Amino acid sequence: MRIYLFHFSLFLWFFTTNLLNAQQLKDEFDKVYSMDPKLYNGRVFTEVYKNDVSGNQFFLNEDFLKGSLGLYDQVYKDRELNYDVYRQKLLLSFENDINARIVIEIPLLNAQFFYLGDKYFEVLKWEDESSKIFQAFGDDKCKILIQWSKSLSIKSYSGNYNRKFSDLKKQIWVFKTGEYHVVKNNKSLIELFESEEQNEIEKWLKSNRIKIQKTDDAGLKMLAEYCNQP
Repeated sequence: MRIYLFHFSLFLWFFTTNLLNAQQLKDEFDKVYSMDPKLYNGRVFTEVYKNDVSGNQFFLNEDFLKGSLGLYDQVYKDRELNYDVYRQKLLLSFENDINARIVIEIPLLNAQFFYLGDKYFEVLKWEDESSKIFQAFGDDKCKILIQWSKSLSIKSYSGNYNRKFSDLKKQIWVFKTGEYHVVKNNKSLIELFESEEQNEIEKWLKSNRIKIQKTDDAGLKMLAEYCNQP
């Protein structure tokens, strides 16, 4: 009986020690590399246009900016981010465990929002259940959205092909009462409101000199705050 207890105690000590060692190794690995699988889980990005291309495919330029990222209902701060407007991809740049610089595509299905400098973007479910990126202003009651895009043109000069990215193009949407509405001008914006509200918002737009297609971010923020007031 004593021999049995001795062997059992030895086995229990060996098992517990190895289990603790394995956990310590895992903790050390996570501490050293900090490779959160929720964050660093995406396809390596290689689709950068450089040769014979004028302009760039990004929202601003090729430089990555530090900003917050909402992913899997977690907020990751001070991440190096960029937005490929041409291909509609959210990009994350980081150094791996051997100090190599890697850029990956963040799956839009897992993302909620991100910042580029002081500009705030949301990843929203579209009507066909796909995920789309919008610069966003306001709350769910009435959200002002900008959908940014770029095109790539090909022109021939004496038999040589030269490609050029367009400037940023925008399409403004309003998300109201659970639906997306395209907005081309102030008139189409006003028509989204109840008849008794239309005169008030028309007066407000005129007094603040806001034309929705031409106003800047500050103007759109003001408009969103006005539309979301009780």
